[in-house]
Amino acid sequence: MSIPTEHKPLWYEADGLRIWRCPESRFSGDESREAADVYTDQVFADILADGFNAVWIRGKLRELIRSSIFPELNSDDAPARLESLRQVIARGRCHGVGVYLFFNEPIAINADDPFWNNHADVAGQTYGNDIDGGPVIALCTSTDTVRRFMAEATGQIFDSLPALAGVILITASELHTHCWSHYFRFSLHDGINGSAQPPFQCSRCARREPAEVVAELIDIWCQAARRAPAAPRILAWNWSWSMWYADPQSEIINRLAPPVELLADWERGGIAVWKNTPLLIDEYSLRYIGPSQRFLGAQRLAQQRSLTVHAKLQIGTTHEIATVPNLPLIANLHRKFVRMKTRQVAGVLATWNFGCSLTLNSFALGLFCSDPVSYGDYAVFTADLARRYFGEVDAGKLATAWHHFSQAFKNYPFAIQFLYYSPLNYAPAVALTSHYRGQPLGPSWLVRERGDRFDDCLADFTLDQIIESFATISQEWDTGLAEYRAALDSRAIARNRLHCFQELSTAAMIASQLRSFLNLAKFHRWRLEKLAEIGATWPCDLPLDAAARHIMADECDNARVALELTQADPRLGWHQECHAYLYDAPAIRTKLQQMQHELALPRAAVSH
Repeated sequence: MSIPTEHKPLWYEADGLRIWRCPESRFSGDESREAADVYTDQVFADILADGFNAVWIRGKLRELIRSSIFPELNSDDAPARLESLRQVIARGRCHGVGVYLFFNEPIAINADDPFWNNHADVAGQTYGNDIDGGPVIALCTSTDTVRRFMAEATGQIFDSLPALAGVILITASELHTHCWSHYFRFSLHDGINGSAQPPFQCSRCARREPAEVVAELIDIWCQAARRAPAAPRILAWNWSWSMWYADPQSEIINRLAPPVELLADWERGGIAVWKNTPLLIDEYSLRYIGPSQRFLGAQRLAQQRSLTVHAKLQIGTTHEIATVPNLPLIANLHRKFVRMKTRQVAGVLATWNFGCSLTLNSFALGLFCSDPVSYGDYAVFTADLARRYFGEVDAGKLATAWHHFSQAFKNYPFAIQFLYYSPLNYAPAVALTSHYRGQPLGPSWLVRERGDRFDDCLADFTLDQIIESFATISQEWDTGLAEYRAALDSRAIARNRLHCFQELSTAAMIASQLRSFLNLAKFHRWRLEKLAEIGATWPCDLPLDAAARHIMADECDNARVALELTQADPRLGWHQECHAYLYDAPAIRTKLQQMQHELALPRAAVSH
């Protein structure tokens, strides 16, 4: 490993960069305008108390600037948004917390927008399935006009927000931006984005490499930052550069130079082992420790170019189970912290737009940073973590529970298609019913009408493998939960009762959620077997037999547990990305009523 001769602050040191955000901040809303109401003094104090010294907020250029080049894109509300951000920046500085804006620019424009009547000459690649709706057309960054627009806009950001700590840039995937942003040379293995789809529409960008386009965009931000008096930091994120180039995407990294700092995904591009089978880790994961081979290669290249390197990960929760405040896989988190220290990572961006709650997990990061030498020892770390977060509890039982929780997730069948489409995130709200529609499941992180075609999430796994894996996960988790209850469910604990309640509530809900998902998978297997047995095709009603009734009865028992938990803890079931409940007490109550009614009135006939 290449060690920089000049010491720079590392992530666990006082001046090391540690970025978080507030879960009440709406990524898909008018985030910059709402920021002053969301990021209160108390929020900053709480974030700082858990060891973080920066936050990130989403920015959109056309909501914040006054462009002379494309005045049609200007927003009348830009001054109000800028004033809101200035208040947040000033408030954060009082607490010693810097503010970063996240940009994914230039954002494409709807294909039917009147803008194109006057600016057809800058139209680039069309993308028909944008995250926020489509089709949309890219502002082609291979045109001088768009480059001048970007230079003007980025300059205005830093002029209008002179105390801004920096910006975080995604330049691939996510929203459609430049012409290459959704043209895939390699599959992302995410069940959504595939390989390249010819023909490449933009004749200008077809003559250029995506690395050239990306580096040019990043450089426009750098030039604006050099002119700014406070020297805002430029963090270029390697998210999805793998859609164009093999790891570690040297074609892009070798075009970067200071003041650019590389933000590299800690887990993506890694390999985990599941039942002696290698699994590609191409999303955030608390199951997988890291660093990935992609991260190691990117860090090595970046250091050769004297670029500061930060790690991007999520320490609260991930798509693995996103509708609880945190996954208490403390053994895994500790190993991540130790390895980031060993790798001399400069900073960490520790959350995306979900998994942002301050919980045991975020407190654990702050505690580790307070004494990284002593806390390199797991036993010392867990003993102090238990005492400082919960009070006078049985630290041994907690450490045992955390071990079981982390062991359970070793059996998690990680695959992008499973993460993005399985009903695990909303399983507590799904009724088991004899009526099979055969409808698609849909994305698991959005509010959508839910289908029941369980096969959509299997990826390369069989249904039997999913059932076997989650049976093991559930059993191991329940073993850990028993230790958790013994340590935390005590009326004698006088200190930090809220922490005890919240963490036990979360762990118990995870157990219930795992059981719901397992029952869904078992019921689907029964459904497929029954369809084959009677020669039926869907949509249809299947006659309930003893096996189906047994699964449904178990899920009714489990739903009663989930109902009690969600009634007592409103944090459960909330997905912070879509800012909506994917399950809650009313939904679970409705599910129970539906299933109890169906069990009381079994269907004797099948409708074909």
